[in-house]
Amino acid sequence: MLEDHLPHITGFWCKVEKIQAIAKLHQGYDKDDIASVTSHLEKQENNLSSALSENIKKEHKCK
Repeated sequence: MLEDHLPHITGFWCKVEKIQAIAKLHQGYDKDDIASVTSHLEKQENNLSSALSENIKKEHKCK
């Protein structure tokens, strides 16, 4: 089967013109879950986790 289909496989190149993203940041979670997640992120000692925690708090209007 592989030998029959191999000639039909085609490759191509594409140039990325635009990248869009949306951060969900725990959308739809309870306030207790948000507090737990941000607390655990803050306990990790790296800048990425701290920034993520702050963004989640900002998204959910938490203190």
